[in-house]
Amino acid sequence: MSGYSPTHIAIPKNHADFERKCVILFQELLQDPTVKRLGRSGQKQYGIDLLGYRKVDTKKLVGIQCKKKKPNSKLTTTEVRTEVRKALKYSPRLTEYIIVTTAEDDTNLDQLASQLTKQQRDKGRRIKIQVWGWDTLEDLIDSHPGAKEAFDPGASPAVKEIRGRLDRITKGQAQQATTADIAALSDQVSNVVAADSLSMPAESTLSLSNSRPNTRIFINKGMTS
Repeated sequence: MSGYSPTHIAIPKNHADFERKCVILFQELLQDPTVKRLGRSGQKQYGIDLLGYRKVDTKKLVGIQCKKKKPNSKLTTTEVRTEVRKALKYSPRLTEYIIVTTAEDDTNLDQLASQLTKQQRDKGRRIKIQVWGWDTLEDLIDSHPGAKEAFDPGASPAVKEIRGRLDRITKGQAQQATTADIAALSDQVSNVVAADSLSMPAESTLSLSNSRPNTRIFINKGMTS
């Protein structure tokens, strides 16, 4: 359900960061908002870093192992077998087990996962085992907006649009604030002018009233003399 073209996504810097971002990815993939990291450092985790349910169905327990690898290094078949062996001991039983890695996709590991799945089915246990390399993860991340934002902040068109709207709102609010300040200043100026206008007639009347008696006296004197 990709809404935009796949792009190169930077690999997380460390294992903990990889786990945190994968939580968001699998919350979307499994359609389970309760997907979480399992336990804490030092605790036995049975080859499982994340745990969740497929579509919140408690009968479909999914375990995820996150393998952050160094640049140009590969995930080995030995590592896969070791992690699967531990995951099979987890209780309650997993119905899916997915190993995700920052190493490139590897068809040999895909085949191994299929073989291990079949081995368990032959023993009467239904569990789907998969190994996803970084190429697969990039495609999945690209097609899920929440994961895209977690792994590649700001890259999602939807997120960009939201941020653009927020920026426009912020700028609009700033402009409104400036207009309001100007209006307030204008009101202050108007009040000062009005006050001056009210005081001017009183001063003029006082001046005239002081000058008129003198004028009358002068005229009277002129008439009598």
